[in-house]
Amino acid sequence: MPVAVSTAPRAASTPAGGTKQFHHHVVGELTLAYESLDLRAESDLTLTIYAVEQALPTAQALALLASWAATAVDSDKSVQPQ
Repeated sequence: MPVAVSTAPRAASTPAGGTKQFHHHVVGELTLAYESLDLRAESDLTLTIYAVEQALPTAQALALLASWAATAVDSDKSVQPQ
């Protein structure tokens, strides 16, 4: 299950969990489940964890984006100045 993590201040009205829709210009609509947790050490920060179910189209879209990123990293490593 792909997971993304973000830390940012959370407004008091922000829900602690649910789903969030994103639109990516290449792969289209993405639906991610999220859960936000307040950090004890930093009272003004929140840790937000995003996840996706493997069977959903969003998982396929994220896998496609990840493969492009991996290809870009691999091609950068293969072209090294001498």
